[in-house]
Amino acid sequence: MSMKVAIEFFATLRDKFGKRREVVIDCNPTTLRNVLSKVNGLLEEISENESIKKMYKILLNGLNVEFLGGLDAKVKSGDEIYIFPPAGGG
Repeated sequence: MSMKVAIEFFATLRDKFGKRREVVIDCNPTTLRNVLSKVNGLLEEISENESIKKMYKILLNGLNVEFLGGLDAKVKSGDEIYIFPPAGGG
């Protein structure tokens, strides 16, 4: 059974991946890792050593995935993922 998940990108990530992507996956539920791997280059951008780089914030339906299992967080059809890059400043 396929499912559809929305991924929204913010700040500098919009330049690389666009504002919003709809991802269709063949299994429901699946993991955050599987969803992110469907966008070319995204998983490599935000993760290293099997975990999310500390500078990135990823929300799954408004909740920080850090508390939901990280890349192994369960994702189901209709979920929304929001990805924030490291904050710039000075």
